[in-house]
Amino acid sequence: MGFVNQVGIGVAIWIAGVSVSCAGNALQEGKISEVSAFSLQTEKGGRISLEEMYWPENASPLRVLRGKAFQLEQENFVEKGAATNKYGDLRGKLIVHPFGWVQAYWAQQGLAVYNGLGPYPLSVREALLSAEREARENRRGLWFRFQVLQAADLGARQGADGFQVVEGRILSVKKSGSRLYLNFGNNWRTDFTASISTENKRRFRKMGWNFDALVNTWVRVRGNMRFYNGPFMELNFPEQVEFLDVKSK
Repeated sequence: MGFVNQVGIGVAIWIAGVSVSCAGNALQEGKISEVSAFSLQTEKGGRISLEEMYWPENASPLRVLRGKAFQLEQENFVEKGAATNKYGDLRGKLIVHPFGWVQAYWAQQGLAVYNGLGPYPLSVREALLSAEREARENRRGLWFRFQVLQAADLGARQGADGFQVVEGRILSVKKSGSRLYLNFGNNWRTDFTASISTENKRRFRKMGWNFDALVNTWVRVRGNMRFYNGPFMELNFPEQVEFLDVKSK
């Protein structure tokens, strides 16, 4: 069954606890006139970005939002300094009847996954990950065949390019040239590795990260994976990393 059809079947499901009350201009309202791959055009000419969500290619549920009235709750995003992206598109919690909070609805139904794009409000991110966890545990939507990959089982695996979610223990943290490498295996030429560029390190340090303290920490990372001396993922934002045990930063 297609993902758009699943939206139709679940149209009456609301995300519990969604609130659209918001002070001042942190609440945007209007009607959606057009949709594109990762954004919505409003009837007043503005754009709303939904680039923080990943969904399978050619299975975007965005088309069902065309012509609907919306509210965009931006309070947490304003506080985070993330109310717009670099193109000036608005960011926030999109509220559309009858879905409720649209991003969380998609995540709960297994129609989309938070992709780790930052900066992103912590409370909003945690809510999306909780909705995603429910879909994963119940094998809804894309989770019927999409899965969290285990870093220890990847080895020299090829053919897993594209967006992936990978879980495992960081065995070592190494610096080479201008890059930081988080090694999930003993052989960096074949095992899964995540990397942070010098340019992006500041984002992690701003969140209080101590890179040396990451050794022996269980994490779940998400992002685009490619083959470069084994499976390789670039970490651009701290939001791409979930800490799975009590030892965090």
